[in-house]
Amino acid sequence: MRLINQTCLVTGSSSGIGKAIARKMAMEGANVIINYYSDKTLQKNWLMIWKKFL
Repeated sequence: MRLINQTCLVTGSSSGIGKAIARKMAMEGANVIINYYSDKTLQKNWLMIWKKFL
């Protein structure tokens, strides 16, 4: 499934299923908007996801 030119909102994306969904959508080309609870956890996950694509 390719999500190029699609924007996705993922809630609870700092860990678990939400994190996995956000990562997969980014891998498929989507613009991903992430919603989170923990700033430190989100920053770490965000950097991990984007290092693979930049």
